[in-house]
Amino acid sequence: GDSWRVKLSTLSLESISFTEQVQIIAKQKMLIGAHGAALSYCLWMDPGSSLLEITSGAYASRFHFEYFAIWAGLRYKKMQASGGDNFQINTGVLVENVQGMIKDMLR
Repeated sequence: GDSWRVKLSTLSLESISFTEQVQIIAKQKMLIGAHGAALSYCLWMDPGSSLLEITSGAYASRFHFEYFAIWAGLRYKKMQASGGDNFQINTGVLVENVQGMIKDMLR
């Protein structure tokens, strides 16, 4: 089977400056996050990178981060979670989405 070396990091953006936030996210090959303003930083990512937006409830019908990804030349996928603002995700589905996005980036 396929094997990859992947480094996962979690970010607490509240504790760093705007400039640092943009610098960190701009270097990423994949950004995974819940629907929210920080996903707009994908505009600084390199074309060909990937954005996985996790949405739930009313946010699922909003498409602005998908448009941002298109404008930035990124691969984009939206994953539906359940439970409103305190949502829950199916980790198996998350892993499948991430694996698929990595495979797409390696093509």
